[in-house]
Amino acid sequence: MIDDINNRADKSLKAELIANGGLVYSLNPIVPAITSFNITRELFRRHHEKVFIADNVAIVGSANITDEYSGPVYGTDDYMDLNIIMRNLCISEVRDFFKEVADHYNHKLDREVSNEEIVKKYNQRYEESIFNIPKLRLLQAHPPHIEQIQEFVIQQINSAQESIRIIQPYYYPIKRFESVLLKALQRGVKVELLTAGKRHTSVYAPLKNSILLNEMLKNGLQVYEIHDKLLHMKMYQFDDQIYTAGIFTFFFKIISQK
Repeated sequence: MIDDINNRADKSLKAELIANGGLVYSLNPIVPAITSFNITRELFRRHHEKVFIADNVAIVGSANITDEYSGPVYGTDDYMDLNIIMRNLCISEVRDFFKEVADHYNHKLDREVSNEEIVKKYNQRYEESIFNIPKLRLLQAHPPHIEQIQEFVIQQINSAQESIRIIQPYYYPIKRFESVLLKALQRGVKVELLTAGKRHTSVYAPLKNSILLNEMLKNGLQVYEIHDKLLHMKMYQFDDQIYTAGIFTFFFKIISQK
């Protein structure tokens, strides 16, 4: 399942996959909406998630699922990404996520049985590990309807006592987040931000961190820029106890408490 806007998968490979029994879906197609002049908020429901599942293994993180990445304009051609591999951990939640997306667009995850039946089948075949304790959580976001990630991050910023470390490729001052980060700085929490000196997204490319972060820099924010590679990972760390990894840029995220 690929977001329609980013669906550049090789046509011959897709045809080969389908010929061998695979299913390929383009999520939320934009052409029908535009040609019918039916432009609603649903058109902007884009899928930024990078999620992979095979039997009892799930991978969630920031790396795009592709063999082509970056280019010579971005330093050493490398993206810096972070993924988390889970074996029999949160696996049923990942399957439920696939089912939610497929159900929303009336897609089938299996040619023979319903989405509910196929998820139930694999949940029974590959049971969760006995070590799958509540400290590992899977959150998602699809504003404005689902904002589990945003709410969690704000809650943790407000609760932090000693340190907050953030890795974000392109920071942009959003009042909702910056206000709580400023309060954290003002109550003495050490806040550090690792961000990109180069940005691959054109809308962010001309913006300077020194300008975007001006107010927080004046309040003690420590900023580190990466210039030799293209930063793409997204991560938060709160008081060296709670860690997140995913694709939420300041939208699926894993929360793990040490």
